[in-house]
Amino acid sequence: MYKNLLSQPWIALTSFLILTVVVSSFLPALELHMDISSHRDLGIQSAKDLDEIKMQFGRAETVSLIVQTESALSVEQQCEISKTLQEMQNSSSYVRYIMHPWKVPGFFFEQERLIFLSLYPDPCDKTPHGLKVRPLLAELDDWKSDNAIKSTVHFSVPENTNPALLMSAHLKPLELELRSKLPDLEFMVLGPSSYRYHLFLSVLEDSWASIVGGLLLLTLLGLYFGSLSASLVFASLLGLSFVWVLGASAALGLPMSFLVNGMFLILIISSLSDFVFICMGLRENSHAIQVFESLSRPSGLTSMTTVIGFLSLNVSDFSLIRDFGTQAAIGAIVQWCLCFLVLPNLLVLAPGLLSVRQPPRFMKWITGFILRVSLPPVFGRVLIAPCVLGILAFPFLTYMDEPLQNFPAEHELSRGINSQLNKTRAKTTVRMFVPATAEEPERVDLFNQLNSRAEVSDILNYDRVWSQDFHSLSAADRAFVEREFRMTGALKHLKTLKGNEQWVLFLKEYSTDVILNLRNLVERVCSSCLLSGPAAVYAESSQFVAKSLISTFWLSLSLVGLVILWLCRKRPIRQIALILYSIFFGPLVMVLVLALFSVPVNIVTCLFFAALVGITGDNFIQYFVTPYLELAQGIESKAEASALTAICLVLISCVFLFYSLVPLKLLGLLFVIGFAVNFFGDYLVLKAGVSGDAKR
Repeated sequence: MYKNLLSQPWIALTSFLILTVVVSSFLPALELHMDISSHRDLGIQSAKDLDEIKMQFGRAETVSLIVQTESALSVEQQCEISKTLQEMQNSSSYVRYIMHPWKVPGFFFEQERLIFLSLYPDPCDKTPHGLKVRPLLAELDDWKSDNAIKSTVHFSVPENTNPALLMSAHLKPLELELRSKLPDLEFMVLGPSSYRYHLFLSVLEDSWASIVGGLLLLTLLGLYFGSLSASLVFASLLGLSFVWVLGASAALGLPMSFLVNGMFLILIISSLSDFVFICMGLRENSHAIQVFESLSRPSGLTSMTTVIGFLSLNVSDFSLIRDFGTQAAIGAIVQWCLCFLVLPNLLVLAPGLLSVRQPPRFMKWITGFILRVSLPPVFGRVLIAPCVLGILAFPFLTYMDEPLQNFPAEHELSRGINSQLNKTRAKTTVRMFVPATAEEPERVDLFNQLNSRAEVSDILNYDRVWSQDFHSLSAADRAFVEREFRMTGALKHLKTLKGNEQWVLFLKEYSTDVILNLRNLVERVCSSCLLSGPAAVYAESSQFVAKSLISTFWLSLSLVGLVILWLCRKRPIRQIALILYSIFFGPLVMVLVLALFSVPVNIVTCLFFAALVGITGDNFIQYFVTPYLELAQGIESKAEASALTAICLVLISCVFLFYSLVPLKLLGLLFVIGFAVNFFGDYLVLKAGVSGDAKR
């Protein structure tokens, strides 16, 4: 049947070209959800709570722009800042309002009259009032100092708008304009939107590392197989795979999320493995069709195990994980079709398209050195211990994500956060919705318990703007003042006309554990209150994604194990146990490593487990289904391809170590160790066990 698929190359390639055009036509409809909070149907409580808060208080994103200098800011500099902020307020349709020092509400009493004025006189006013005005909320009076100015920009964010891109389009021009006018000052932009913007910017800036990694991989393939054509063909197949996966995702209505990098890595892994085995076969056999025919079955089985493993992610309640599993499964199917349907048909029409020769002596020596390494059979039995411990270590994995530590200490965002921490004792904020139906004792109890928590540095709510000075007001005056407060841009987001309130909690630490513990406290004290915000959504999502991927990781491995059991059903029990032990050696040892060293499992590092699912069992299937060969001979004949694949994966994983984001550096280190350990189990442990059986 397989030969029949290669009997009409023109028809096959024309059909493929037409399908590619059709699939590509869906690309403009592809949605990019690089921010977790923008992903559809998150399925977590904090996201639902945030939607409720946004319905009550508007879809606003808040960022803080801080301008500072070592010496005191001059009046002229302050005036320039004030004018530029006002220009942005007037020119941008997305800016809800800008709160800056010269808008901070204050008051003073004069002959029993309450007079409202800005806390700080306008620096552009040549005749300032010179009155001593008190702030409405003294505890949070950090808007202005001798050498620093803080402004808060409130964006109105339309539906399906990426806040990071919105900020880059509207706030960054403001920052650049201020930098050009005041080059001697230091500028910092802080807040959840700023965090997402810098995250997005870091991915773009680190694209050079991805390009270098791709060129390194293509260079290795070109050198090892002695021709530029090997590199160009692989690059073309990989590019077509990306187009098909993106187009198919758009056609199915699946958005590309921040997990897309993990999916592309899996695609590279599966494509690389098949391509290396094909090139090795073509180097030994000049009859291309025979090579593809002999490899189509084992490669088809490895693709099938990958597809089964990733489709199992659809049992998750989280749509993001289900989408990721479906996209990775599509990628595995597409890459097999390209390698074993499109490529052989191309070689039928153009036999010289893929030229493969013997590798240079120094590169042959590298793989030869690895293949000469062997373990005594007793080592295989001793190494069962870390596998058993890996299973037992699973409950001890550390699920933790501290987003503010994702950037290196010298990054402008990290410096800004540390600077603010010294002044306000707060790294981030979360929002809490307190409905008008909440009883007063319940509200007071909630406030007191939250205020007593060590991680909460301050709480801003509507009641706290009423200082001692206002208690003597008559009911009519108090109603008037309250109405004025609700019309004030800085305070109207704290209470609606229906009496629903929003509290802002200032946190000393920004970690998943801190925010989730606060959520539990709020739910326990006030059942109708909601604690959320971008920080809370990220915290809960991070743990949810990580734990879901780890849970489905075991399901995926189990399904792969069942496929291997079916393939080995006629073999002796002892050999079946050895085979399962060897293919699960890498994943289990890596679980043990993560548990022993308390490596944080979070929204980024959990992609490592997804990559392990993609390669588990692949080498064994290639060894096992080699026609007419026993397992020992299969290992010997396919070992070079396995070793070269492992070397390429380890080397391109080193590129992650040069990324600016700390979690990606850690992910790269995990890949380097994981791919090496996986090859150790697939090849050395299996080889030692088979050798021991042969001696018996």
